[in-house]
Amino acid sequence: MSKPPVRESLNSDQIPRAWVSHFTEISNKANTIGENGATSNRPTSDNFIGRPFFDTALGIPVWISNIDATTKAVTWVNASGASV
Repeated sequence: MSKPPVRESLNSDQIPRAWVSHFTEISNKANTIGENGATSNRPTSDNFIGRPFFDTALGIPVWISNIDATTKAVTWVNASGASV
């Protein structure tokens, strides 16, 4: 996640565009909490390291541990770190 744009101050009149972008990024990541479905329905876009997903076919939560820089293929792991 990007760092907050600390050089742009917040005021009550108007929120600078950099802050809107930052808060949108936070919101998008927070909205991934609670996602669930079958293994075949795991997210394929907007992925990030640590993204959670409850795999209903396996009956366990899984997380993204790696994203290949070239292919964008993701590695999903369970709580013990094993690929699933």
